[in-house]
Amino acid sequence: MLAAYADAGGGVVLAEFVFQGMFALGGQIMTASYAPLTTDPLSSGFAISSNVGTVFEPGSDLLDGVNLGTLSTDAQADVAVQPGAILVAKWSSGRAAIAYRPLANSTIVALNLNPSSVYADVDAQRLVANALAFSQNGATVVPEPTPLLLLGTALSGLALRLRRRAS
Repeated sequence: MLAAYADAGGGVVLAEFVFQGMFALGGQIMTASYAPLTTDPLSSGFAISSNVGTVFEPGSDLLDGVNLGTLSTDAQADVAVQPGAILVAKWSSGRAAIAYRPLANSTIVALNLNPSSVYADVDAQRLVANALAFSQNGATVVPEPTPLLLLGTALSGLALRLRRRAS
């Protein structure tokens, strides 16, 4: 369903927990033709803190107004960049941080950061807002990220609860 939405011109932003092993999002959106990042089959990214390390596209619209010196995350998946996707930045851990895949009518953006950390980090909020606009091929109106952040936080909480039950 998300792949069809992206093909129709809808912007899609994927965040860290959709890449986490057995809890990863499924469907066509997670295939190499759509997802900018692979899944982490071992779910080995939980509780790894990092700041931004290497930036490959310093002029990217995704980074507009984002202070990379303070942007950080407390969880990240151990993912690789899919063939054909563009890596914008890596975390200081060496793991992919920000990547995207251009499609004909939209762009899929992957943010390998904990969505719940966005609430306390103004730079992460700006990154998410930029990603939402960028995913719609540079829409001039930045959508309000709060509903999506609430959804991301809810999904993060569900993933953590399921992980705790599985242990």
